Amino acid sequence: MSDASIATDFIRSQVVAWSKIARHPTGYGYRVTRSRPVCAGMDGVEVAVAFAGYISLLVSVGLWGLPGSLMVANIVGFKIVLTLVFAMVGLSLVYAARRGLKRELHVDRRRRQLRVVWRNRKDDTRLDTVIGFNEVGSLFLRRSVWTCGRTQLFVRVDMVKTPIHIFSGSGREMQGLWNALNANLQAAATPKTMQSTLFSVMPEQQARVVQRNGGPARAMASTTGRGVVAAAELTHRAIL
Repeated sequence: MSDASIATDFIRSQVVAWSKIARHPTGYGYRVTRSRPVCAGMDGVEVAVAFAGYISLLVSVGLWGLPGSLMVANIVGFKIVLTLVFAMVGLSLVYAARRGLKRELHVDRRRRQLRVVWRNRKDDTRLDTVIGFNEVGSLFLRRSVWTCGRTQLFVRVDMVKTPIHIFSGSGREMQGLWNALNANLQAAATPKTMQSTLFSVMPEQQARVVQRNGGPARAMASTTGRGVVAAAELTHRAIL
């Protein structure tokens, strides 16, 4: 696992030993994750969340197994409400644990996409959000009012009013990630600009050498249909 703050193309600030973000190069680009100690701690939290979810589900079922619970009419409605609450809480916790609590950002330079992915302790991934490079309107940081608070990185998409949160961390690390993503987006947009520039400066006519009166002569043929027909007629006359 490579530390994000050590990668020179990832962050432009000084190297820090307390970095909590890791950068993993891949065949399509790179993915940004939490560092190994943080991931190990998140695995423990995931186990606790799953355990709490299953306990809530058992409680929702066990409420109806108490002696006389189905015979007392004045508490049936109250127990139905409690059952629904415990069941919803339990299902939400179990779903969150199975989905995973480790948030990842995949930067796909080939497909020109930003993908937000959740990963669980079993190393299973679940895709959450896909944003194309051409859909990104801007990137901005939302800093915490607290000194040691976490800074959040958001993407403003052209067709979506609400900005999308993609990652969070310390202020310095998020500034480095902001720099890297802006460089990737600009690099992805450069080939299109160069291609349009090349096509815009191409001449409408090109030189074509034909034979006339036994000697070479240079004629200008247009790239349009008329130019091709004129060049064909000129070549035919030269052959005759």
